[in-house]
Amino acid sequence: MTNVAQLFQPNLGTTVPTGYIGEYKEALGTSTSLTTSIYNVTSNAGVSLSPGIWDIQASCVINPNSTSTLTTIFCFISTTTANDNTGIDGNRNLFSSYHGGITNSNGDSWRVSTPMWRVNVTSTTTYYPKIYVNFGTSTCTGTANIFARRVN
Repeated sequence: MTNVAQLFQPNLGTTVPTGYIGEYKEALGTSTSLTTSIYNVTSNAGVSLSPGIWDIQASCVINPNSTSTLTTIFCFISTTTANDNTGIDGNRNLFSSYHGGITNSNGDSWRVSTPMWRVNVTSTTTYYPKIYVNFGTSTCTGTANIFARRVN
């Protein structure tokens, strides 16, 4: 039989091995200074996914300075480290929010996640979380994380 997905029967607490359904990968970023109106990769190394079907999700934390005026937030998944919008798909791998220039006087952070995005990986590919923030007046930092689980 060909093209049969590998199943793993784990014991409680056992990690699913590479290549099996349920394999899990994540890459956690660290806080990075963001540039307004730029698609920021932040400090995340991304996750390298081997061929198969994967569910991928990104989470982003945006920390504007208390005097920053925030107008736009995007959190999305890309296959490049360039500061661009390569790979953005508004229907599948993007969280977007438009704030119209609110000020963060309480020093709160925004924590957002993309929808779960199912990807058929045909050759080993690295996926990166990206943040786009449009803000004025002051500074803003952000952290982007990415998670993936093999489903076939």
